[in-house]
Amino acid sequence: MAIMYTELTGNETSGEKALYTRLKNKLSDEYSVWHNLVLHSKSIEVDFVIFHPSHGIWCIEIKDWVISQIRQASSADCLIDKEGKLTNYPHPLIQARKSWIALKQLFESNGELLHSDGIHKGKMVFPLNYGGAFFNIYESDITSSPHASFFPTRKFITADLLKGEAISETQWERKFLLLREKDFSFELSPSQINAIKAALGTNVVIDTQTKQVAGTFDDYQEKLVKYKIEKQIVIEGPAGSGKSVVLLKRALHIKNTYPSWDVGIICFNAIMANYLKLLLTFEKPGHSIDVFDVYDWAKLYLPSVKAHWKGSDNPEQAISSALSKANQKVDRQYDALLIDEGQDTSEVLLKLYRAMLKPSSNSLTFCFDKRQSLYTTGELVDRLNEFGFSIDNEKELVKQQRSVLVLLALAFYKKSKEPANEIAKIITEVYELADRFFYGFKQTLSRLASGVGRFFGLTKSSGPPDLKKELQNAISCNQCKSTEDMIHRLCDDIVASTKTDKASFQDWLVVFPSRIFQNVNLPDAIQARFNEKQIPFVYIDATAGTSSELPTGIGDNRRSGALNSQAVKLMTIHASKGYDAQHVAILAFDSLGYLHKENPAEVGYVAMTRGKQSCSIYFVERTRPVTILEDIIAKLF
Repeated sequence: MAIMYTELTGNETSGEKALYTRLKNKLSDEYSVWHNLVLHSKSIEVDFVIFHPSHGIWCIEIKDWVISQIRQASSADCLIDKEGKLTNYPHPLIQARKSWIALKQLFESNGELLHSDGIHKGKMVFPLNYGGAFFNIYESDITSSPHASFFPTRKFITADLLKGEAISETQWERKFLLLREKDFSFELSPSQINAIKAALGTNVVIDTQTKQVAGTFDDYQEKLVKYKIEKQIVIEGPAGSGKSVVLLKRALHIKNTYPSWDVGIICFNAIMANYLKLLLTFEKPGHSIDVFDVYDWAKLYLPSVKAHWKGSDNPEQAISSALSKANQKVDRQYDALLIDEGQDTSEVLLKLYRAMLKPSSNSLTFCFDKRQSLYTTGELVDRLNEFGFSIDNEKELVKQQRSVLVLLALAFYKKSKEPANEIAKIITEVYELADRFFYGFKQTLSRLASGVGRFFGLTKSSGPPDLKKELQNAISCNQCKSTEDMIHRLCDDIVASTKTDKASFQDWLVVFPSRIFQNVNLPDAIQARFNEKQIPFVYIDATAGTSSELPTGIGDNRRSGALNSQAVKLMTIHASKGYDAQHVAILAFDSLGYLHKENPAEVGYVAMTRGKQSCSIYFVERTRPVTILEDIIAKLF
């Protein structure tokens, strides 16, 4: 099934509806489709744009004419009889070619989409084609018409395909390949694919460190940005599925739609708030959207909370007391409130969120992943209406497209939660769960690389997806002799990766379950070795350390730490929730079983899913979390 980036509006012609439906159902998920794409800079609207990373792009113009209506034709125009009224129309292929020229100029303005050398220097690296479609005209109608020479059937999709119920997916794909002027093999890079989709108006994701486009939204993420913005909805999604970016884009869309609205984004984690602020700055400098972690917000806008905080080490107790004293009134309210990390919401925070939302407003977006619940059981997600919200029963889902590491993390999570369950059964359950959480997961096991396969770095030329190989490339488990040896090996691995094209220092995130491991202060020890090895780093934490990264007297740089700096990021697993990097290193993985007895599954899941490309795990002893992970790695694929 093709990925449709635009929806039907209800104003389409019968032909447009039919072609939209056929493209959606008859092309594989390697194809992306845009309908009624408006190129504002060229004042052109294209009926259909179809994109395939290995075959190129097509512009298609569709007509609902019948053959008897065509009274005259030339290569430039057609005289059409509509109920006795003769009207001159541009030839469908002329209209399609006009769109083709506009798109060609658009793509040629991006040097990344051009050959940089050789005989094709300056030309596009992929083919751009055009064609026409007739909803009511069959190929036999054309060949028997006196105007046949002006309608080459090779350039048209006819009613034979559009109305033929038995036409297979293979026949549809063959037709698109025949529409190409030149038949040659190529493979676009992920960056080039992103550039094409961005040029076609798809929402893009910005890398906070390089400030370049890191990815583009899929069709369903695009829909969620605009989905029921005046309502109260819940959005679920596994780690790395893009929930937070959908939330951010949704906030921008709401603000653009209702400029007078007060819009606020609230999350549980201070570092996540810092990260979202950074993303929002790249998206729209000078925006008027609030972004806070909930505790920072409470200090600013909940009356008397500071007085209660001084007498309590429990911030939620302070919020509860302040809310009660203020009679559930706060100093700032929103027309649209968007909550990230909803799985860690408590009853106290739900009452606060309800107070933050204006009584007249019905716009709430609540994002969660229960597997990342580090502070609560996550069960309140199903009880939102008990706290004054109005949530429908269904939960929208952001599907995962990022990393095979999530499959491993899901298996680790389930086995940790269900120790008596056999790993073979766990694996089966993970496959079933992955079919819901991942795009086209089952297809990757039965045919050549699908959309998910492509995100795993696979192409058609590479043959069937080898998920076992992908896992081996993405995960490494390193048993160390001591804490000192563990830190030494970490430094060597980071330095070695930067001496190749594999990574730079800014691509690395180093996390640990606790600051103290085997009586060693990990942050201090790591920073000392980093300084010795001349590894640039930023230590982000809520407690003062020996590093100059935490100025004396401040002791908390979670909300201000330079997340986009050209350096390794160092933080606890709890602090890292919501943040990610190309490569993550988890230290002291063996300590999960005794330092986090209540939720080792959740902590391990969060840690492993911080990495986009790879996860390096370091441990000293083979405790239960380590043996679970090793058993799963041996049997998962």
